[in-house]
Amino acid sequence: MAGTVEAQGGDTSGAGGAKAANEEPQRITFLGRPALVVTLGTGGGAGAGARSHKRPRHDEAGDEGAQGGIRQVARSMLRAHKLGVLVPLVYHTDVESGRATVEDVAGRPLQALLDDMVAEAEAGSSSGKAAADLDAAAAALGRALALLHDGGQVHGGLGGGSVLLREGDGAVVLTDFRRSFNSIVALDKATDLAGLEAALLAAAKAKAGAQQQQQQQGEQVGEQEAAASAPGAAASAEGGGGSGAAAAPAAAATSKPAEIASAFFEKLLNSYRPSSRMWSAVHNKLAEVRARGTSQGGQGASAGAASAGTGSNKKAKTAAAKS
Repeated sequence: MAGTVEAQGGDTSGAGGAKAANEEPQRITFLGRPALVVTLGTGGGAGAGARSHKRPRHDEAGDEGAQGGIRQVARSMLRAHKLGVLVPLVYHTDVESGRATVEDVAGRPLQALLDDMVAEAEAGSSSGKAAADLDAAAAALGRALALLHDGGQVHGGLGGGSVLLREGDGAVVLTDFRRSFNSIVALDKATDLAGLEAALLAAAKAKAGAQQQQQQQGEQVGEQEAAASAPGAAASAEGGGGSGAAAAPAAAATSKPAEIASAFFEKLLNSYRPSSRMWSAVHNKLAEVRARGTSQGGQGASAGAASAGTGSNKKAKTAAAKS
């Protein structure tokens, strides 16, 4: 199950992350159960895991792997399990090698279900299976995150690839606890939710961009074939206004993945709200985190526009001086 490897602990940060990400997991049978041997990170960070219960620091990463090392990841997964959140079980850890034997969860990532929903919506399918599965996943994930946050733990790496839907019952399994830490601060939990929303929207934007690129390539191939068969017709098509007609479907296709991701996150919040004892504080901080992200994006766009305007003014002055 290649999609589960990274989520169950394979590190992807830094030089050690590249090594761990390229390293194939070893499938074994551990006490009669299917398992994976994966790399989580050597050691326990500075002080051999002395800060594993606190917010991870960048200067406390293990030699290769998660911040805080293998101890931090294993303890975070164990804590989540005790809180009632489904995670891959950790059967055995080796601190010296940084490798752990974990449960081989049969399932698929949340992102695959979102992609199925986009494909179903674009095809106009009326089966509704992907929509029903997505609604159930949103409700289950909202309850799981409420349990995790109310228990004083922040995941820190939520995304479409770190949430698995288990085969058979579709239960939500949280994975990839490399950035997890303990916190009772509402802002940390709101940031956790906002990070999930940003990750889903980023994946939706990337998918929409890939679809638009494929559509443009298909149109270019069609135009080339038309030009080869009928040069006069191709010339008239280039002079006409056909590009505007093609822009509308492209814009609609671009917004569809983002609409589905946004709707999923709102349904997740609707499930998180009644399940969390700290919803009021988290909700207020979530609005603050969202506003902060929007303002930072607006400032970046304004800075880009200002720099572009400055460049054009300099060019105009240079041209006037030469004339």
